[in-house]
Amino acid sequence: VEEVSLLLNLRHKHVVQAYGVSETGALVMELCGLGTLEALLSSGSPFSDSAMARGVAQGIAYIHSQKVFHCDLKPSNILVTEGLEPKLADFG
Repeated sequence: VEEVSLLLNLRHKHVVQAYGVSETGALVMELCGLGTLEALLSSGSPFSDSAMARGVAQGIAYIHSQKVFHCDLKPSNILVTEGLEPKLADFG
C-alpha cells in the first residue's frame, strides 16, 4: 500500500507511472515493453549505456528531490520502454 501511494505521487519520465490498483490488488502501471534492464543486459541487445545511466541518474535525482529513496536499486528494478527509456520501479 505504501509503495502504491508513493508511486501515485511521483511524476517523472524516468520513474514508472502508477495508475492505481486493480480489483485484485495488483498495481496498474505503464507498460515498459522491453522488461527489466537486467533482461536487456542479458540479451546482448545494443543500447547506449551512457544514455541509460543518465536516465537512471535523472530518476534518482528526482526522487531524492521528493525526499524519496530507492533502497533496492539494481538492474532488475529498472524497467525499460520500447524507446529505451529507463524507469525506476519496485520501490517496495
